[in-house]
Amino acid sequence: RDETPLPYELEIQPSSKCNLKCEWCFGTALTCDRLPDKLGSEEMFTLAKRVADLENEEFGIETVKFCGTTGEPLMNPHTAQAISMFKNLGKKVILFTNGVLLDVEDELGIPNLDYIALGDRINVSLDCGSEETFRAIKKAPGFERVIRNLERLVRRRTELGTNLDIRLSYV
Repeated sequence: RDETPLPYELEIQPSSKCNLKCEWCFGTALTCDRLPDKLGSEEMFTLAKRVADLENEEFGIETVKFCGTTGEPLMNPHTAQAISMFKNLGKKVILFTNGVLLDVEDELGIPNLDYIALGDRINVSLDCGSEETFRAIKKAPGFERVIRNLERLVRRRTELGTNLDIRLSYV
């Protein structure tokens, strides 16, 4: 047809800030100012509505990814809630994260991992096997916290009966 097809995947980078300083990350080498987090809950809702409005008979966004080229997606406090917004629209939702902030609670006292357990996949970047190595390469503590968060996420996935695919990756 002469129509331009709609994208089938949307990548959202909700924050350019990070809670770690990984040696290999080009985000740590940026000399420009970080972009402010502009995606609040209202903006996330508007974005979800626009994605829903794109739907037509043959095309539409199937997958929404929350990732960060220069930042950690969960540094934006509205990312976790947005996962449930897009899931309610029937979208496949994927989160790329360093895993440290999975236990942070929103203003209602709900931990991020409760929202994340509703998603389809989480990819946690875990580049080491000990707290000592984590501190050496990421310049901050967090290994034990990530492990506890993953254990809690697995339990929550089981409690909710979801099919969240939990993956670990490393550079």
